[in-house]
Amino acid sequence: KFSSKMAHNYYVTAHKPTGATLSVAGNFTSDTDLNLIIAKTNRLEIQLIGDDGLSSLLEVGIYGRVAVLKLFRPQNKRRDLLLVVTERYRVMVLGFD
Repeated sequence: KFSSKMAHNYYVTAHKPTGATLSVAGNFTSDTDLNLIIAKTNRLEIQLIGDDGLSSLLEVGIYGRVAVLKLFRPQNKRRDLLLVVTERYRVMVLGFD
């Protein structure tokens, strides 16, 4: 006989992604800082590029897998904005304040 209750399994990843899928460089955090922004599946890492290497500034989770990552600078602005598009076509324009 079969039970009327169905078992459901829920799987999640316990570790943060380690492989970079996309990256861009530009002036995201300030007009004088050079930043490296790395997409790792569903996470964004913002690094500061300095004379002594990279230093981590921020890491943030994204709802969805990042498919497009582009920096652009609007007219008359001194900092770049970040365009993020997920595989399911969710679009975000992010700025740093």
